[in-house]
Parts: sequence; C-alpha cells; structure tokens
Amino acid sequence: MKSLNVFKIPALIALLALAACAKKDSDFAARYARNGTGAAAVNIEETGAAGEYAAGKGLHTADIVGLQRTRNGTAAQITGQIVLNNQQIQVTTQHTGSEVREGAVRVGNYQVQFHAMCLNSSCEPYFAAMEVYTSSGEFLIQEGVRIYFNDPSRSVYQLFKPGSARVFFNGKLADPSSMVGYLNSFNAGIGL
Repeated sequence: MKSLNVFKIPALIALLALAACAKKDSDFAARYARNGTGAAAVNIEETGAAGEYAAGKGLHTADIVGLQRTRNGTAAQITGQIVLNNQQIQVTTQHTGSEVREGAVRVGNYQVQFHAMCLNSSCEPYFAAMEVYTSSGEFLIQEGVRIYFNDPSRSVYQLFKPGSARVFFNGKLADPSSMVGYLNSFNAGIGL
C-alpha cells in the first residue's frame, strides 16, 4: 500500500491560497492603477484603501473624468464630469492664471466640494480635487488629479480616506501637505 505524504497536502493548500491572493492583489491593482481620465495612481495601496473604504459606505465609484481644455477669450475653460456611482454631473471652471476656483454641488445623495487650479495661464497642468460627503455630512473620500493636456502620460491621481485628506492648496507648489503639492511632487508611473 502506498502511503500518503502528509507534507504535500499543506503545500498544495498554501499554493492555492497564494494563487487566490495573487489574483485578488492583481484585480485590486488593476482597478486602482488608473482613474477614468487615464491618470496613474501615485500610491495604489493608499488609493485602493480609500476606494474600498468608500465602497464599504456605499460609494463604489468617485471620479473626476472627461477633462477637456478650451479657450474662452484669454481664459482657459476646463470642462469635465464628476461621477459618483451611476450618476454624473458636469463641472466647468475658468482660469486666467493660477487662481483657485471652488464650489459645491449635489450629485444624487452626495454633496461634493470641488476645487481647481491651473499652474499657469495655459493651464498646463490642471489640478482638481473633490471631497465627497453623504447627505448627512459624513466624509467618504477625497480625490485629486493633476492633468497634463499636452502630455497625458504625465497625469497622476490619488484617493484619500477622510483621515488622510489634504487641503487643496496652501500657496506652496512643493508642499506635500496640500493636494496640489502632493500631486506636483510625483511623476507618472510612480506607484505602478
């Protein structure tokens, strides 16, 4: 009679578990590697954790997408959409320099604070961020994007959980305590 090697069974179970984890990690990385504009995640782990936190609260999609730049006289006009779950709303900001534009909008059952800024008068790059709250005021997620219209491969984005959220801009382009400074300190591909 042939004896069963008791060491083969645990090894087989461990291999199956590792394969399942690798698939889950691969799906996780693929989901958060790029946002709807094609911008690369600065930190996939932190972005994914924020996305999963919000999903646990019922917000499965929170993204700034479809950003397009046009000229309106001497001003740059940026149009895009905020997408929350299966709802979207158009947002438009107008910039003549590096001034910050801010506003609030309701999307379904969510309240959104939106911020935008161009680095210069040609609006290259463009920074935008949003904080999403429930209708009762619970903070769910923050997203920030840095978009290069002339070279999209340099575009980056990041999601933050409420405890890690940053102010949009504090007047210093290189200060990572603000969203603009944080995104401005990374090149595309970091975190991939």
